[in-house]
Order: sequence, then C-alpha cells, then structure tokens
Amino acid sequence: MKRRPAPKFFSEYHYERKMVADAVRLGAMFPNIWMSFQLDVTGLVEVHQQKKLKQESPGLPAYFLLATARILSEHRGFIGHISGEKIKLPANVRMRITSRNVLGRMVSHILTNPQELEVSSIKATLNWLLATEDELILPRQKRFFSLPWWLRKVFYKFWLRSAEKRDLIFGNCYFACNGFSSLSGSFTTHTNSLWGVHLYYSDVYNKDERYFVTLSVSADHRMLDAYHLTFLAECLEIEFHKIAQES
Repeated sequence: MKRRPAPKFFSEYHYERKMVADAVRLGAMFPNIWMSFQLDVTGLVEVHQQKKLKQESPGLPAYFLLATARILSEHRGFIGHISGEKIKLPANVRMRITSRNVLGRMVSHILTNPQELEVSSIKATLNWLLATEDELILPRQKRFFSLPWWLRKVFYKFWLRSAEKRDLIFGNCYFACNGFSSLSGSFTTHTNSLWGVHLYYSDVYNKDERYFVTLSVSADHRMLDAYHLTFLAECLEIEFHKIAQES
C-alpha cells in the first residue's frame, strides 16, 4: 500500500484547530443522536469503474454529495433550525464540505443548492478544494480566532439565534467523505454536531460481490430521531440507484 504524505502537525493551537474545537463545543450544547448504516452502492461503483476507464468519472464523493443534496432538498426537515418554539426550514440547501488540500491544510467551503448542479460541477469544486494551496480563510477570520473563547462564544450565540446568519456562517448540513484511503473495511465517525444533520461517508468496500459504503450520521436529537435517520439512509440508497441509472 502506497503511503500518503505525513500530515501537518501543529506547534501552536491556532485558528485551524480552534475552528474544529469551536464546532465541537457548540455541538455539545445540543442533544445529538448518532447512527451508522451500510448502504449498497454497487450500481454507482460499476458506473464509476466504467467511466474511469474512459477517464470520465467524477469520482464517488461527487456522486455521494449529489445524492445527499437531492434528498435534503426533497426533505427539508433534515436541515431545520430551532428558533424559540418553532422549527424553521431553510429556503436553500447549504452544504459545508471540508477536506485537506495538497499542503495538508484544512479547507472548507459551502455549496449552495448543489442538487441543482451537474455532477461535473461538483467534481470541479471538490478538485479545487483538494488542489488549492490557499488556506481559504480571510484575515478577519484569523483575527476572530485570536480572540478568547468567551468572546467568540458571544458572537456564536448571536449567529446561532438567526437561521439566516447561521446558514451563511456554518451552512445547514455538514458533508465529509473519506475518499480513497486504500484501507479495507468500513469506517465510522461520530462527533457532536451543531448542524441539523452531519454526514460522513467512509471508503467503499467489497462484501459478497457487492459494494457498500458506511454512512455515519450525527443529528440534532431535538428535531430528528432514529426513524428519521433510517428513512434518510433508505432514501439515499434509492437515490444512489437512480443516479447510477441516469449515468
């Protein structure tokens, strides 16, 4: 197995790790439910393999993101926002995607309504994130993370109270995909999430001549229960099959 480059280990607790810590801190304020599912993606993998031979495949992460966006658009309740005694549904699907670029630095980007995009456009965005050598963070954002936690917390409370500002700053869904680690088997992850729903896709793995991906979901338990997340997983598996047929 070819080894990937050594990751970036930090000598300072600076903005990049503080972004992660702040998201976990804020997520811990809400009751979270976590579940894991094994989804059959045989059709998608077969399409991917066929197109890969022609160098036309957008890659499985792009398919996963498109399918996720379509389901979230159809069932907006997964990305609702609690405001007082009401649950508000967003007008747009704003998915935050996070990865590591070629320098091993964290890069994050919000895609608005990716369900309306062609899969090739999604691929281009994912490739841009992976290839960029920029940190994708503004100087004022760096200054913000230089503030003490109690002061940052005041700003977060302000942002979280407004559904519109919350979506603009954080997005209303978090999407992560392991990509291709070449490790065998399925992987799961769980963290407290400040998003209505937080989805993580593992590597694809082969079992009994079928292909599967492990989906780990963290969700706001004030809005969503195990039944909702099982329904989400079932919808995604059906959507994978539809996309395979379309392709």
